[in-house]
Amino acid sequence: MEHRHLDINLISANGLRNVNRLHKMSVYAVVTINGDAQTEQKTRVDEHCGSNPVWKKCSMTFNVDDAAALVIRLVSDRRRHLFPDKDIGKVVVSIQELLASKEEFFVREVQLPDGQPQGTLILNFKIR
Repeated sequence: MEHRHLDINLISANGLRNVNRLHKMSVYAVVTINGDAQTEQKTRVDEHCGSNPVWKKCSMTFNVDDAAALVIRLVSDRRRHLFPDKDIGKVVVSIQELLASKEEFFVREVQLPDGQPQGTLILNFKIR
């Protein structure tokens, strides 16, 4: 199996469901390879854009093989309100799908915990 370097830049998400009842969401993303906690990297928390978080220059690099999948969980940071963080949804993209993509920007629907689509995630990537 061939190992590659995957460079991703999480840009933004749009149209996310607000999982906070009383406050505007502060959103961050948790990125792993195949859900493995040892590969976990996080974006900064966007405290200003609510359901449409923007990270722009949030670059991450992973070592991957062709059978791997990129797992991106979107999370509402609720600690400052004394609540535990809450999952908003996730995006799962296979490395094979990224290899087949000819686009500079990759847009994918965010799946809610119940599997329904809600909003989109935008990233760009380079595999080397």
